[in-house]
Amino acid sequence: MRKAVRIIIGVMVVCAGVAGGLFLYNKIKEKKSAIDDDFEDDFEDDFEDEEDDTINREYVDINAKTEA
Repeated sequence: MRKAVRIIIGVMVVCAGVAGGLFLYNKIKEKKSAIDDDFEDDFEDDFEDEEDDTINREYVDINAKTEA
């Protein structure tokens, strides 16, 4: 009887360790993908808009006159 209880407790400990490892793996994987998605959204939006602005840009000449 004592040996059976030890085996059951050992199996429970191993299962808890595997479940905890899988939980941590999924949590880290999810966090990494969320961070990657944030950076992709920021950079894609900024660079797509700049191309349209450069076509319609007007430049102004600055003539600086110095008085001596």
